Amino acid sequence: MNQTIKLTGADRLNLERQTYQFSLYEFVKAAWPVLEPGTTLIENWHLDAVCQHLEAVADKRITRLAISLCPGFAKSLLTSVLFNAWIWTHSPHKRFLSTSRSEEFCERDNGKLRTLINSEWYQERWPMTFPSINTVLRFENESTGFRWAKSYSSLTGGRANFLLLDDVLSVDAGNSDVEREKVNRRFFESATSRLESEDDAIILIMQRIHSDDIVGRLMERQSNGEDLGFDFLNIPMEYDGGDPPTSIGWTDPRTEPGEIICPAYRSQKWVEREKVTMGVYAWSSQFNQEPVPRGDGFFKEEDFKRYNKADLPAALTYYIQTDHALGLSAKGDLNAVRVWGVDEFKNHWLINSFHERCSFNRALGIVLDNGKITLAKTGALPFIKRYKPLAWFADADQIIKSNVELIREAMNQTGAACRLEVVQQGGRNKVERASAYQSLCELGKVYIPNTPMGDETIAQTVAFPNGKHDDLIDADSLLPRMRSHAAFVAPTVSTRASDDYIGVSDYDDGETATSNSF
Repeated sequence: MNQTIKLTGADRLNLERQTYQFSLYEFVKAAWPVLEPGTTLIENWHLDAVCQHLEAVADKRITRLAISLCPGFAKSLLTSVLFNAWIWTHSPHKRFLSTSRSEEFCERDNGKLRTLINSEWYQERWPMTFPSINTVLRFENESTGFRWAKSYSSLTGGRANFLLLDDVLSVDAGNSDVEREKVNRRFFESATSRLESEDDAIILIMQRIHSDDIVGRLMERQSNGEDLGFDFLNIPMEYDGGDPPTSIGWTDPRTEPGEIICPAYRSQKWVEREKVTMGVYAWSSQFNQEPVPRGDGFFKEEDFKRYNKADLPAALTYYIQTDHALGLSAKGDLNAVRVWGVDEFKNHWLINSFHERCSFNRALGIVLDNGKITLAKTGALPFIKRYKPLAWFADADQIIKSNVELIREAMNQTGAACRLEVVQQGGRNKVERASAYQSLCELGKVYIPNTPMGDETIAQTVAFPNGKHDDLIDADSLLPRMRSHAAFVAPTVSTRASDDYIGVSDYDDGETATSNSF
């Protein structure tokens, strides 16, 4: 005979308490109406995926976690609010340091956390008070667990068991090399020092903005063999084939390319409309977590003509274009010196290239020998000596302007001389400055060699404007300005240098190829 067991109110509370403490996702579903009483939670696999990985952080299977998820899919609410409240249901002594790009966001999430903990629902199951410190940005419970929120620019002082970094990079800052590097440097130089012990956790939550944002930098360094210990939970809006399993064995459950995260929340119609509204780069970065679009970008690989040695025209007029960098930082841009040949139909053929993170003198291709300037094997002046270009078009940055006298003296001493045109490029930004070059490519006027140099050129160009480097693009974007300049002349007779295919190949580290041609 079956006997019905009647649960008392206390029994039900105890059962709920155990259920919610055991499963973060069950806690989220139960707590949701407290925080979002006017919004029905649409249960979906992506919420469970985030919760599974946060549970792995809680029990120290993961101590470094980066979550990349598009806007509006509850990543901040799950991680910066509900996770903290859940941890305190069983470990109220744990300490949290949270940060975002502005104090406004810090106050928002702290406010939601306080609302949840002070609610009748939470207090009935896990009574908690804040007897000492109880302010908007910092509050401490009776078990000495605290939540301390700071804007990212003020992330100094204080240590915790959990460091939560929530969208510390804005879209505007992500598109600025200087601001993006500030954000990256603060993370790598300061974040790990904010933890109380080595097995405490860092949780990074963000939508991707740029290939060299924090997540991009972490991925690159770990792929190069550095043991930084990060797990990456990457959930694009549109399924792209999926990433390898995370350390807890999780894989994206979708199977069809283009399948969206949660059609019940954001429909295919909404996705298509937003793609048009935002544009390919913003959509690809922020929603598909792919800062470099896989096709349909600003530059398309199929617009470039690839050529072999036998294809090179007999009659070419040579020009040099350069983009300059200080070369003082191991993370900075590279110097770029490009040799282009122009045929009688005004097609542009990339002939040779120097691309290296180095001093200006090395990019110039000069060395000092017993007080006399001599030529190195490669660089701008050795290219001038070899190809006898009609003109050298240099981007009008401060580096070239401050070295004009050095260039003139080096030309006089070495005999490697040509007309130097310092060109001020128009446009408000790099994309506008590259637009005319993009048009040339689209018209089929740009030929790139089938060599490693050509492959590097294509890779950096199709990644623009969200790729890690854009120095080759900055130099090559001078092509349209060159075409409209008085120094530009298409050839009528053979002018090919006799040793076009003797180029020097000297790769230092796969990223700093100094010079290479056929």
